[in-house]
Amino acid sequence: MSVPNPNRSPPRIESLAERFIEQLHDDESPTIEGYAGEYPALADEIRELFPTILNMETLRRHKSSGRPIPGHHAERMPDSLGDFRIIREIGRGGMGIVYEAEQLSLRRHVALKVLPRGYFNNRVRRDRFQREAQIVGRLHHTNIVPVHGIGSDEGYDFFVMQYIDGVSLDQLIAVNKAIGERIDWQRVARFGIQTARAMHYAHEQGVLHRDIKPANLLLGSDESSEHERVWIADFGLALALESDAERSESVGTPGTLRYMPLEQLEGQPTARSDLYSLGLTLYELLTGRPAYQDSVSSQLLGRIRQGDITPLRSVDTNLPRDLEAILRKATDKEELQRYHTAKDLADDLERLLSNRPVRARRITPLGHAVRWTQRNPLAAALSCIAAVLFIGIITATTQGYLSAKAGERREAAMRQSEQEQRLREGEQRRRAEAALEVAIKSLDELFSQIESNRRPGQRLAPEEAQSMLAAIERMLAFYEQLAEQGQSGPESQIPMAEALRRMGDLQRSLHEYEDAESTLLTAIALLDRLIEDRPDQAVAQIQHARANYTLGRVYRDTGRLDEGDALIQLAITELEDLPDNAPQRRHLQELLSRFRRDTPRAAGK
Repeated sequence: MSVPNPNRSPPRIESLAERFIEQLHDDESPTIEGYAGEYPALADEIRELFPTILNMETLRRHKSSGRPIPGHHAERMPDSLGDFRIIREIGRGGMGIVYEAEQLSLRRHVALKVLPRGYFNNRVRRDRFQREAQIVGRLHHTNIVPVHGIGSDEGYDFFVMQYIDGVSLDQLIAVNKAIGERIDWQRVARFGIQTARAMHYAHEQGVLHRDIKPANLLLGSDESSEHERVWIADFGLALALESDAERSESVGTPGTLRYMPLEQLEGQPTARSDLYSLGLTLYELLTGRPAYQDSVSSQLLGRIRQGDITPLRSVDTNLPRDLEAILRKATDKEELQRYHTAKDLADDLERLLSNRPVRARRITPLGHAVRWTQRNPLAAALSCIAAVLFIGIITATTQGYLSAKAGERREAAMRQSEQEQRLREGEQRRRAEAALEVAIKSLDELFSQIESNRRPGQRLAPEEAQSMLAAIERMLAFYEQLAEQGQSGPESQIPMAEALRRMGDLQRSLHEYEDAESTLLTAIALLDRLIEDRPDQAVAQIQHARANYTLGRVYRDTGRLDEGDALIQLAITELEDLPDNAPQRRHLQELLSRFRRDTPRAAGK
C-alpha cells in the first residue's frame, strides 16, 4: 500500500472502499487491519464496513465459480425492497450493487443502487447521503441518468434511478477488444461531446461528478447508431461545489484512482477534474486500454503524479493529430492547462468533426486553408481560381521584373547606355506597381463580396480572415522584393500601406491583438512619411485615417478605451479636414458615418 502524505487531507471511506475492491479484483491481498492501521482516523468505519465488502466479494467469486462457500452462510438479498421488486444484478462498485428492479406501484423498470446494509448507522453519513441525493435529484438533462428518489428498507438504503437498457462503455471496450477491433474515432468524439455538454450543465448547477469513467457512461441500446445517446450514471458521489474555505476543510477523494487527477487525489476536486477523467475515458475508448495500466496503487500514483501518458498516436498512428491535441489538453496534469470548461472541450470536439481548426492546437494558415476547402468545396474552387489569377499576375510580373534586372546586368556588361538601363528598369517597375494595384483591387472586390454576405457588424469568419491574410502576405513578399532592389516608389507604398491596414484588421478579427497593433503602427508610420513628403496626397491621408480608426478599435477591444476613443476621434477629424475636391467623396461620407457611430457619444445613445 502507498505511504500516506501527511500534508494531504485523509480520504473518505468511499474512496478507500473503491481501492480495497480494486485490489481484491487484481488478486492482491489487502487486509482490513492494514487499512485501519494506515488510516487511524477512519479505523472504526473501516472495521465496520470492510468485512461486508469482503463478504460480498467472496460471494461474487464463488458464485462465478459455481462452488459452495465452505463454512460460510451468506446473507441473501431480499426479493423486494419497499415498492421495488428485485429482478437481477446489473453492476457493482465500491459503494454498493446496482439492480434492475420493477417499481410495483407505477409498473415501471428502474435501477436501484443498494448500499451495504447498515451503512448509515452513522448519522453524519446518512445526512450526507440525503443531501447528495437532493443535489442529484435536481439535475435534468438528456444525457444524465435521472435519480427518482431514495429509499430505505430492511436495513438497506438505496437510490432509485431510471433504468437504461443498454451497455456501459467499459463493456463496449471489452467487446471490441475481444474481437480485435477499435471503436471509430468519430463515434468516440460524439460520445465525448454528449458527455462534456452534460457535465457542463451539471457544473453550472454547482455539481461535480468526481467519478467519470467508462463504467459510469451508459450507451442506450434502443437507439440507432447514428443517434446514439450516452448517459452519465452514478452521480451519487457528486457533491455541491463548496466555498474555498469549506473545500479546504472537507475530507475525502471519492472516485476511481485510475481516472483521478492530482488535485482530486489531494482532496481538492474542481470542474476541470471531471474533464481530466473524461479525457482518460475517451483515451481508453480510442486505444482499448487505460491510459495508466499499472495495477499496483503506489505505481499508479507515481504515474499520475508524473503525467506519464503514452501519446495517443504512439498507440494508433491513424488517429488525427488534433484529436491527440484535444486529449492532451484535457488530461494535462496541471489543472490550469486544461480546458476552462466542459463546454470548451465539447466545442473543440465539434470543430474536429467538422474539419475546423481546434483550439487545442494552433495550425498554420495553410492548415486553415486545407480544412476550409474540405468544408466548402464550391467556395474553395472559386477561391482557387481567384488565387491562381492573383498569383499569376504577381508571378509573371515578378519574373519579368527580375528577368529584366538580370538582363540589365548583361546589357551593362555589354556596355549599353545607362539611359537605356534606366528606361527598361522604370518600365518594369511601372508594370510591377500596376500588378500590385490590380492585386489590391482584387482584394477589395473579395472583401466587398464577403461583406455583402455578412450581417452588419459581423466579423470575418476565421477561415476567411486566414485566407485573406495569406493573400496579403504574398503581396508583402512581392513588395519586399521591390524594396530590396530600391525600386519601391510612392505609387507602390500607398498600396503597401493599404495592405498593411487590411492585415491589421484581419488580425483583429482573429483576436491576434498584439500582431494587429504592430502591423497597424507600421502602416501608420509608412503613411506618415508619405504625407510628410507630399502633404497634398489625399489618398494617403484617407488611408492614415482608416489605419487610426482600426487601431482605435484594437485598443477598445483590449480594454484601452481612452486611447481607442482618442484615435477614432482623430480619424474622424482627419476625414473632416480633407478638401472638398478630395477623391471618392461619397465613399468618404460613408466612412465618416461609420466612424461617427463608434464615438463614445454615439455609443451611449
